[in-house]
Amino acid sequence: MNEMEKAAAGLLYGAKLRPATARPARGGQGQAVRVQAHAARRARAARNILSDRLRKLVEAGILETRAASDGTAYQEYVLTIKGEGIFPVVVALRQWGERQLFAGGERHSELIEKSTGQPIPFMSPKAGNGAELAPAETEVRKLR
Repeated sequence: MNEMEKAAAGLLYGAKLRPATARPARGGQGQAVRVQAHAARRARAARNILSDRLRKLVEAGILETRAASDGTAYQEYVLTIKGEGIFPVVVALRQWGERQLFAGGERHSELIEKSTGQPIPFMSPKAGNGAELAPAETEVRKLR
């Protein structure tokens, strides 16, 4: 497992955080994420645990830090080119969380397409003909 995979696995599988932990930064360029202390408290995650996970993602080259684009004292975590490659995984996990971690009618955020304002369609594996694949219809094969 390379450093990116370790960092991603640690963040994605080791975290018991709701999607509210990170939110898109307002007024920023690209895929910026501002992590705020109140979000960590709301997610019941200790600030040092969240900071450690973010630091590991920076060290793995998935995120980089910069001063907040709105001039506040916050620091923004921005996806690198390497980090943008994990975007489909994050979207899939987010959509799973929206369906599984919230009670019916419970308020939560939603990922939308900026140009249309419409929710991103649910991501799922597709067969070569475009049909949705169930887990039982797939298998892992080692490459030689």
